[in-house]
Amino acid sequence: MTPRLNPGRRRGRRYRIGGGERREGRPEVRSNRVADSIPDGSSARLGQGGGGDGAEQVLVPPGLPQQEADLETGRDRPGGLRSARGVHRGDAAIERGRSDHLGESFRVWVGRGVPHPANLLVARRGGGRPRIPAESPESPRPRPPLQAMILMQSSRRDRVDFSSPTCHLRGAVPVPRSVPSPEAKMRRPPLPFGLLAALALAPGPLGLRAQDEEPRREIRFGEDLRDFPNPERGFYAPRMSDRMDRLDDLRERTITLLLIEIDLRDFKDRDLSPERLDEVRAAFDACRSHGLKAIVRAAYGFTGRDYDADPEDMDRILGHIRQLGEVFREHRDVLFAIQAGFLGPWGEWHGSNWGDPPSLEARRAVLFGLLDEVPAPIPVQIRRPMFIRDLFAEEPGGSCLAEGDAYGGSRLSRTGWHDDALLSLPTDMGTFAEPGWDRERELRWCDHHGRFTPFGGETVPSSANTPIEQVVRELERFHACYLNSAYHRGTLRGWAEAEYAGEPGLDHISRRLGYRFQADRLLLPWSSAPGGTLPVELELRNVGFASPHLPREVAFELSRGDRVVRVVLDDEDPRRWDPEAGTITLSASLPIPDDSPSGDWQLSLVLADPSPRLRDDPRFAIRLAGEGLVFDEEGGRNILAEGVAIRED
Repeated sequence: MTPRLNPGRRRGRRYRIGGGERREGRPEVRSNRVADSIPDGSSARLGQGGGGDGAEQVLVPPGLPQQEADLETGRDRPGGLRSARGVHRGDAAIERGRSDHLGESFRVWVGRGVPHPANLLVARRGGGRPRIPAESPESPRPRPPLQAMILMQSSRRDRVDFSSPTCHLRGAVPVPRSVPSPEAKMRRPPLPFGLLAALALAPGPLGLRAQDEEPRREIRFGEDLRDFPNPERGFYAPRMSDRMDRLDDLRERTITLLLIEIDLRDFKDRDLSPERLDEVRAAFDACRSHGLKAIVRAAYGFTGRDYDADPEDMDRILGHIRQLGEVFREHRDVLFAIQAGFLGPWGEWHGSNWGDPPSLEARRAVLFGLLDEVPAPIPVQIRRPMFIRDLFAEEPGGSCLAEGDAYGGSRLSRTGWHDDALLSLPTDMGTFAEPGWDRERELRWCDHHGRFTPFGGETVPSSANTPIEQVVRELERFHACYLNSAYHRGTLRGWAEAEYAGEPGLDHISRRLGYRFQADRLLLPWSSAPGGTLPVELELRNVGFASPHLPREVAFELSRGDRVVRVVLDDEDPRRWDPEAGTITLSASLPIPDDSPSGDWQLSLVLADPSPRLRDDPRFAIRLAGEGLVFDEEGGRNILAEGVAIRED
C-alpha cells in the first residue's frame, strides 16, 4: 500500500491519472508531516485532492528501483514502458513511451549529480537527449546529495525545476497522460517551510547531514573496457560429452561456459547405460576442474540425417530424462541451464516423430518432465518464445511472467528460451512464426521475459546481413547471456570487422554478454576505531545485456592479514541487478572488533558462488569492472580500497 503524507487542507488544482477534475490556483499547504517509512518500490503522496484524485506531490525514496511508478497508486506500472538508457552523471532525460495499460505516457529519469538549478525540457521526436549544462553561473557546482526528490505538478504546461540541492533519483516518474502534448513539462514550486523542516529533522536518509558528522572518503572508479572471464556468461565453447578436450585455454579466451551435447542415438529403445551416465558425470567433473559451467542439451542425433529419429514412445524419453536428472542433481553446482532438447535433430523441436513442430502434448511432457528432474533453481530453455506462450497459456497465472514472481520457483519462472538462428531476419528461420506476431511484438515480449530468465543461442550464415547497430540493439532487448563462439564463424568475423561505438563490434558484444557490473563510487570514513563500525556504500551499474540468473552471495570484507570482518548483505539479490536497475547502491556497517590491531586494512566486495563445492574457488566468483579496481585472483575478492585506517581514539 502506498504510504501517504497528510497535507492538511489545501486549495488548488486537482489531478487525476488519465484525466479528471482539475482546478487551477495556487496550492496552499497548512501542515505537513513525514511518513514514518517508505518501502522500496513505492512512492508517497504528499498532497491528494479530494475524491481520490491523483497525487499532486510525489516523494521518491532512495530505494525506489529505476522503473516506472504509477503516480496514483505508487505501484509498478504494467505495460511496455522501459527505463531510459544511457543517462550519465549530470544528464537527465524524458523519453516518450507507450504503455498498453495506460496509453501514451511520458517518463522521467534523472542521473546522479544533476546541477542546481536545472530546467529539463521534454525530448521531442527526432531530438537528442536533453542535457544538463556543465557548471555555470546559472547552474553552480552540485551540493551534497539529498537522498530524495520532491516533484509537484502545477499546471498543464509545466517544467521540471530541480531547484533543490542535487537530487538522487533512482526511479522514473511518469507524467500522467492527461498532460496533452510532448511539450508538456513539470514544475516544482517552492516547498512549504513545514515540509522542509520535517525533512531536515527526519532520521535516516531523508534527514540532512548533522553538522558534526565526520567527512567521508570518496573513491571513484573509471569506465573499464577490459574483457575478462566471469562465470555464467559470455561466449561458450561446444563440446560432446564423450569428447571433452581442449579445455585448458578457454578461460584465457574469457570463455567460462560449455555447451555439452549428449548424443542418445544408441538408446532409442533402451535405458541409458551406466557407462553413458558416467560419461556425463566425467564431463561435469571436467567443467569443475577447469573453472567452467555447463549448458546441457541431449538429443537422439546431432546431424541433418537425424530427422524423425527420436523415440515414438514418450515413456522412453521421460525415462531418459529421469536417469539424467539424477546426474544433474549430483552436479548441480556446475550447471547453468538445461536446454529441453530430446525432440527432433539437434533437439531443436522440429523434424520430430512427434510433429513439426512437435505437438503441444509432447512438448509439455518433455518440458515439465525436465522441470521436475532438474534441480531448482537451474532453468530449462526451449527453442521458441511462442512455445512458452502456448505451453503456459492454460497454467495458473498464464504465460506472462510477473516481476514479483520472477525467481520464485514456479515452472514459468524457470523457463527460458534459446535462438539457434539468431538475427537471421525477419523470422530467425521460423523462430518467430506465430500468426499475428511480427518481429517487433516478439521483441517486446522477449524483452520482458528475458529480464528474469536466461537467453542465448547461435548465429547462422544469413545473420551476417544484419547491421551491427541492429545486432547490439536486439541483443540488448533479448537480454542475451551467451552465444556460440564456434558458429557461425563468418558472422562473428563480420562483427569483428564492423565498428560499433569506436571499437570492433565483436569486442563490444563479448564484453556485454550477460551481466557486467561497473563499480562507480565508494564512500567510507577516513578512519575507524576498534569497537566501532565502518559504514560503507558502493554504487554499481550493470552495463551488460542481462542480469545473473542464479543465486549469488553478496558480502563486504574488511581484512588485515588473517583477520577478516565479513558482513553478508542478505537482502541483496544480484539477479535483480538488471541493466534497467540503474544505480545499484550496496550499503553495510562493518563492526570493528575490540581487539582489532591498529593499522591499514583492506576493503573488498565478494560475490561468491553459493555452492559449498565452489564457494572458495575464485574462478567462480564474480569480478567487477572499474578502472583502478583490483581483483584478487587467489581469493576471488574485488579489492575496493587499500589503506582503510583502523586507529585507537
